[in-house]
Amino acid sequence: MKAIFTLFVTCLFITVSMQLNAQPRKVIYNENEITLPNYLKFHAADDNVNSIQGKLTDKAIFISWQTATETNTSHFELQRSYNGNDFEPIETITAGRITSDIRSYTTNDDKEYNAADGNVYYRIKTVFTNGKENFTTAIVINGN
Repeated sequence: MKAIFTLFVTCLFITVSMQLNAQPRKVIYNENEITLPNYLKFHAADDNVNSIQGKLTDKAIFISWQTATETNTSHFELQRSYNGNDFEPIETITAGRITSDIRSYTTNDDKEYNAADGNVYYRIKTVFTNGKENFTTAIVINGN
């Protein structure tokens, strides 16, 4: 028998679900790896992007990401930065919204990449139907 309890930690904006007989799980929070006990399941509240990856191919930059769920998700915005701080939107992608399955997205940055540009940073902004927004951690692409 599983007992499920949910505790909202508002100061960290994290949802922690307690489940009996769950497997231990490692998570990354603020660049620190944390191993959770076998009765805790951890995920960021309203955070549905599982991963974001980038790859430089033939001077174009290929970006892909996966979502854990898209229920209540309006759209995703791919953002680019040349300094890691000032991001600009470069593409908006409509979310599936009704799926609770893992879904994959891929796109290319249409701007031709030149190694002289140095680092290029990308992140995904998730916009929910209630107006809330979340951002992934930025990834960096370097042609050197």
